[in-house]
Amino acid sequence: MEWHPDLYGGAWLLHRYSDVEWGLRSPLLSARRTGGWVKRLEDRQRRLSRFQALFSRALLFLDEPEHGPLRDLLALGFSAEAMAGLRPQIHQLVEDAVIGLPEAGPFDLVSQLAQDIPIRVMSALLGLPIEPSPALREASDAIAEFIGSPSPTEEIALAAQEATLLLANLFSRPERLEPSGFAARLMKTEPTRSDPLNLTAQLVMLLFAGHETTRALITNSVWAVVSRPALWQEFVSGRLEAAALVKEVLRLDGPVQMTGRRVKHDMQLGGRSLHSADLVLLHLGRANRDPERFLRPDEFWPQRAEGVGLAFGSGPHMCIGAALTRMEAIAVLEALRTHRPGLRLVPSQVNGAASSRSANPVYSSFKRLMCTTEPATL
Repeated sequence: MEWHPDLYGGAWLLHRYSDVEWGLRSPLLSARRTGGWVKRLEDRQRRLSRFQALFSRALLFLDEPEHGPLRDLLALGFSAEAMAGLRPQIHQLVEDAVIGLPEAGPFDLVSQLAQDIPIRVMSALLGLPIEPSPALREASDAIAEFIGSPSPTEEIALAAQEATLLLANLFSRPERLEPSGFAARLMKTEPTRSDPLNLTAQLVMLLFAGHETTRALITNSVWAVVSRPALWQEFVSGRLEAAALVKEVLRLDGPVQMTGRRVKHDMQLGGRSLHSADLVLLHLGRANRDPERFLRPDEFWPQRAEGVGLAFGSGPHMCIGAALTRMEAIAVLEALRTHRPGLRLVPSQVNGAASSRSANPVYSSFKRLMCTTEPATL
């Protein structure tokens, strides 16, 4: 356990697998952690109250007794039955998108594939009649920048507030929603009718998280396999399954690298004194490379039997959309194998075609992933 004074105004960092898993499950730590991010800025200029009102209500930041019943309600949209019903639509969306990729290169897999598929899928799930647009993508980026900023400026926080309100506005007219969609069905339930702002907060966070994490998992998965040509050839030839590849990407390069909790009461942990309201950062990425938990932890090894680790969290706050995110990434890899078996990364030295990763410490993703298609050699 390490103390980092520059992270979010000061935070304890846990990175061993056993410690991180404990932190994700422990009732001694609280998921209510948004106040510290916003109020430090709000004390100077009270301009972020709308942002805090929505953000703090999201399921991700709730404890019991509010968390359990609300999670049970939202989980209905991600049940096995719901995912089975959505699977044909996802595969068709992905198939069409992959077929539409340039047959040569270079092209950016992020802008031409990965960033639009999650928006289309979440729109289908929620019954939201929208198309991917620069405004939606920029809104997601603004919220992610705020969450990932160790010391967010007022400018970053205000941009995140504007983005949050833009997404909230998509749900402001119930008559525009598909009656059979999950959002319209949620609006008819008693817990949401009594607090419309609570419902909006959940829908905004579902739309944001469903886009941000899935975009990252798609690009991280493609990069992990295509950057290893021998592995890509094994996959193209059918000797490896997409599900095994995605599982290992989640462990080695999961979309979410860190999450946080607040200490509820003064306590001792690992010989250190933690005080009430101290921030504890749980480093999922480092925990998933813990040599005490994983054999050959830094090796990309799809055949390993140890699972995805803590990529989707653990305990009561485990990612509610984990199955959907995996499904989309698997569908993309399978469609690329079928329609673009000669997929290659563009060498970084090619002028104007360099891939680049995001510097966000919370979300591991690519800003650009430059690819080309060449005749495949099996």
